[in-house]
Amino acid sequence: MLATQVGATRTILLWATVAVVTVTGSLSAQVFPGQQARDSQVTSTDPSTALIMGTVVVAGTGLPADGVRVTLSGGGIRGSRSTLTDDDGRFAFLALPGGTFTLRGAKTGYVSATYGQKAPGRPGTPIVLVAGQQLKDVSLDLPKGGVIAGVIYDEKNRPSVSIPVRVLRWTMQTGERTLLSSGTANTDDRGMYRVFGLSPGQYVVSAVPRNTSTTIVTTEDMTSLGVMQDLLRAEALQVELLAS
Repeated sequence: MLATQVGATRTILLWATVAVVTVTGSLSAQVFPGQQARDSQVTSTDPSTALIMGTVVVAGTGLPADGVRVTLSGGGIRGSRSTLTDDDGRFAFLALPGGTFTLRGAKTGYVSATYGQKAPGRPGTPIVLVAGQQLKDVSLDLPKGGVIAGVIYDEKNRPSVSIPVRVLRWTMQTGERTLLSSGTANTDDRGMYRVFGLSPGQYVVSAVPRNTSTTIVTTEDMTSLGVMQDLLRAEALQVELLAS
């Protein structure tokens, strides 16, 4: 077992292929709720004229996050609605009925965030709309995910190629500490792997060699190897005699 920080590279030997990695809490999610009373206007009593508009930004930078899948659920809508943020990180949900909604953003390589959330994994704040209410300037911060990367070697200290790697996170469920899968990868020709988009927390990295094939050594193979070794010894002796 060994611990490391986000982005650090770990070397794992194949015969001891489990390591504990800690992704620090520096990847915090900050959400800035809009001032609903100040930013809202009741323009109609029609039950389907409310709206929610806002912007998703990269946490800690203030830069707009484009291509984020924003999902709205709850209230009087059936199922959920979703949309993608534009180049300026903006999104909008129109023609909404009154009700209590949950707003969530997700993008590959980032940690999913919920409106009103103080940290990843924490509950968010519901958005309550009355009929015809217009809630504007909603701000949602989407934190970048952590990365665990490393190299795996076999028992002869050679890079292990095409080895499946699993990253599992310690979580609490029904009062018990348990491991949940958080990502997978395969080692490349250098034995390197990389798993990204991870939430802050403690992780276990596991690598298991593939047992899909078995090398069979025949009698003919052994005979050939023996002849080759005899030839090599004879050449070495001849070079030694000539040198003397």
